[in-house]
Amino acid sequence: MICKSCGRANELGARFCKSCGAPLESDESMQQNNTYQSENV
Repeated sequence: MICKSCGRANELGARFCKSCGAPLESDESMQQNNTYQSENV
């Protein structure tokens, strides 16, 4: 899983970046966000 903030690779399933501490979005949460956004368009 790549951190969107710093670009560091993290372990799959990690919730926070091991380099910068930024929260990481899982594939599931990204799918939920995309679904939510498309419903509101």
